[in-house]
Amino acid sequence: MAGVLLMTVSMIVVPAIYWVHRERRQTERRQIAIVEVENLMERTVALPFDEVRQSTVDKFALSESAVRQLPDASLQIKISNADDVKQMKKIQIQLDWKNQQGIREMPVNLTSWVCLKEQK
Repeated sequence: MAGVLLMTVSMIVVPAIYWVHRERRQTERRQIAIVEVENLMERTVALPFDEVRQSTVDKFALSESAVRQLPDASLQIKISNADDVKQMKKIQIQLDWKNQQGIREMPVNLTSWVCLKEQK
């Protein structure tokens, strides 16, 4: 009877432990992606307005740490002019990666706008 009870408990506990581990790993990867996208956005908006262009951000890459921890990571940075306001640029950053099953995770997206500062 004790063996049956032990086996039943282990059949419940082992998958639960695996699920918790998998969820924790996914959360860690998402946090890494968020920090990476935030850092890239900071780096982009810190550029002088004239240097905020596609050819400049195309040279940006993920950190070695992010590349190691986010399997098959895909980074996209897009710079476009704001349609409704002159002297304003829209920056969109998207980062996605594959999970343990090889399926793309929901991407981390961040959008910001920069504008030309008035000269005094």
